[in-house]
Amino acid sequence: MNNIDIRRVCVHECCHAIVARLFRQRLAIEELIVHKHLLKEGQDRGALNVKGPRLNDEQDFTALAITLFAGVVGENMYLMGRGAIREKREEIIADNTIMDWLFAGGDISLFSNNAFVFSLLYQIDEYKLKEFCLRFLIDFFSNTEVWYMVEKLCDELLKKDDLKLSENELESIFGQKGWDAILDNKREEYLQQCTEVLQFCQRSEP
Repeated sequence: MNNIDIRRVCVHECCHAIVARLFRQRLAIEELIVHKHLLKEGQDRGALNVKGPRLNDEQDFTALAITLFAGVVGENMYLMGRGAIREKREEIIADNTIMDWLFAGGDISLFSNNAFVFSLLYQIDEYKLKEFCLRFLIDFFSNTEVWYMVEKLCDELLKKDDLKLSENELESIFGQKGWDAILDNKREEYLQQCTEVLQFCQRSEP
């Protein structure tokens, strides 16, 4: 398939899915897919189709922002190694060009659109929001249990001839493998960080 690393594409989409599952009170996954017909044409595109969030409060905006950046952060961990990304965390946050954004695709524009509305309503700074999301995601995917989920969900996706997992299939996987329970145990810890988003990302007065 034109020398495309299919597992890399799957890792990207699975990272979106696992973060969305962390925020499942606000986001519901409808489908996880890597577009097989586009791979044959040399295009590495996938999608995580979700319902929500409703963007009723700052936590909805934060959950969406983090979910949108999850793919590119996870993909870089796959390419460069989790240890390398973790060790360079502060360097990356200060200069995110250290990471490879080539395959971020539409995630960047969607993030910017979300950040724009977020900034209008809550006076947050888009660059600080990006820093906040990068720090959150590097810490999240550095967790061994979380990365195990990424690898195993990727395996499940690659088993499918059409490279697609439906909402019901994902529900079954997360439930039967005990991943929802693991995420539930981590949720309070990670969501506590999200309560600090307005303080951390507040736009500086001119």
